[in-house]
Amino acid sequence: MYSFKGLKKATGTETVQLPSVAINFNGKQLDTEIEAFQTLKVSGRETISVELETVDVKNGSLILDERLPHRELLVTYLMASVSNTAFQNDYKALRKLLTSNDEVPITFKDEPNTVYFGRLADFETVDDDSNTVIGTFKILCSSPFKYSNAVTTTGAVTVDTFYPTQPDSITLTIGATTNKIKITHNGYNISATGTFNAGAKVVLKFNKEDMTMEVNGTDATYMIDLNSDFENFE
Repeated sequence: MYSFKGLKKATGTETVQLPSVAINFNGKQLDTEIEAFQTLKVSGRETISVELETVDVKNGSLILDERLPHRELLVTYLMASVSNTAFQNDYKALRKLLTSNDEVPITFKDEPNTVYFGRLADFETVDDDSNTVIGTFKILCSSPFKYSNAVTTTGAVTVDTFYPTQPDSITLTIGATTNKIKITHNGYNISATGTFNAGAKVVLKFNKEDMTMEVNGTDATYMIDLNSDFENFE
C-alpha cells in the first residue's frame, strides 16, 4: 500500500514529506515542483546483466566478447489533480520538466549519492476520464553505470565500485625543473615532454575520446607523448 502525500503545498515552517523514491530530474524535484505529482516506484536501478557474445564449439562454447547494455529506468507515479483543468496543466508541467535535448543528471531520495545520466524515452498514455491516475514514464541511460559525486584526493585513490573508473583529472605540481613527466598506474603510462619549471601546475583532463593538458592554465596538449595510454588509464 502506498502512503500518499497531501495535495496542499507546505508553507512557512511546514515540511513536505517526500516519498522514499522521489525523483530529481535535471535538478528539479518533481514531487515538489508539481503539487499533484508523487513518485511511487522506480525499477531498473538494480544490477544489469552482462551480455556475452559466444560461438559454439565441439564441447560448449567460446566467449568472444562481453558488454553491458544501456540502462532503462521505469518510474511509476501518481497524478492526483483537483480538477480537469488542473489535470491537463499538471501533465503539461510534467512533460516540460522531463524535456531535455541531452542526457541530464537524475537522482533518487533513497540513494542521494548515486547519479544516473539519461533522458525521457517513453511516456505512457493515461486515461483521460479521471483526475487521479497512476502512470509510468521511461528514462533511457546510454551509459549503464551509476555515478557518484567527484572524489578529490591527494593520497591513495579509492573508489567503491567493481567497474573500472577513469579519472576526471590529475593535477601535478612540479618539484624541480624538468623536461619530462610520467605517470604510471597498473602498467599503463602517461608521459609528456617539454619544459616544466619548478612550481608549475600541470592538469591532465580526461574526456571520453581524448585527453588534454594545461600548464599554469595554458593549453599544452601538444606536449603529451603519442604513446601515452590514456584510454586505458583507470
